[in-house]
Amino acid sequence: MSKANNYTNILLAALGTTPQIITESLYYLMVTREITIHQIHLITTTEGRKKAEDHLFQNGQGPFFQFCREYGFSSTEIHCKYHVIENQAGEQLSDIRTPKDNQAAADYFLKIVRQLTSRPETRIFATIAGGRKTMSAYLYFTMQLLGRQQDTLYHVLVYPESIESNPAFYYPRKGVEEMNFLDKEKKLFRVPLKDIRIDMAEIPFVKLNKVVPASLFEKESTYYNLVMKTSEILEYAQIAPNVEINLSEHSITVTGKTIRFRIHLSPTELSLFYFLCKKRKLINDEEHNPENASNLITIYKRIKKGADIRPSFFGVADIRETRSRINKKFRDTIPYQSIRSFLFIESHPPRSHPHYVLPLPSDNITIIPKDLPL
Repeated sequence: MSKANNYTNILLAALGTTPQIITESLYYLMVTREITIHQIHLITTTEGRKKAEDHLFQNGQGPFFQFCREYGFSSTEIHCKYHVIENQAGEQLSDIRTPKDNQAAADYFLKIVRQLTSRPETRIFATIAGGRKTMSAYLYFTMQLLGRQQDTLYHVLVYPESIESNPAFYYPRKGVEEMNFLDKEKKLFRVPLKDIRIDMAEIPFVKLNKVVPASLFEKESTYYNLVMKTSEILEYAQIAPNVEINLSEHSITVTGKTIRFRIHLSPTELSLFYFLCKKRKLINDEEHNPENASNLITIYKRIKKGADIRPSFFGVADIRETRSRINKKFRDTIPYQSIRSFLFIESHPPRSHPHYVLPLPSDNITIIPKDLPL
């Protein structure tokens, strides 16, 4: 059974009064998908924990342990942990009904999802099938805020519909031809095992950690404040900044809707950045290097006011290292990934002759005192 690319795989669920979503999810992931689940984390209330203990685990005799025995899994190797929602006073909640309860739940979901996603060796399979609708919503949005590339979000689907919400169904039993159930009127009905199917529909979600500074996720402790600050960042996340290149002062100034950064570049760095602003692309290999070096030297001499420079000053390795230094200055100075994405000099394959390109639109670039001929 796979370990999903050597990750520690976590089943994360918002748990209400339907603990069968745990065994249904385990069946899909471990039996159908053959993915080993190493940990189960349940964000719930005291009532949800009691429901799970009474109906799912039953002191080692419940459906969870039955599932493990029937399908050959070790229940002791699947670590299960409850995260019972607390209010601001540290009191565990039995239910989530009032606005204060919901605020506390939102902050608690943020706290737990942050803890789990802070461990790079983990991969999260989050299901929003359980709990109150607000709990599912908080799990979805905290995953959207903190989820990483390897994390996924699911909703459990059970077929046929007659057993979808039946409290007696936890997973398809092994070694039987049919399963027996009682309907709402307490009448017995049977379902052939071949007709029972569990799916988990993957829910695509936008991973906002690509556009929001990691420091914000690490420091902000309340769900409401994090959402508000993230919304402010997203207002200009896809708006390219304006960049003013000052050749005399060896600097560039980056401005956006609510930001302004001034960054000093060395003459070598400014020469390469200016070249990409004008030509948009540079192929950094030995074949193209004589022409690249000639153009960059022309720019360098203009910036340094006629300073002498060796033709070998802009070799392939020199250009590569200069690109890295420029990108590092942007990374160290500008905290917004959405802004940096327009400024970073991208390297497109193949590695033998990479194409360096600048995503920043030409219309957003101003050069002072005036353009150099190229």
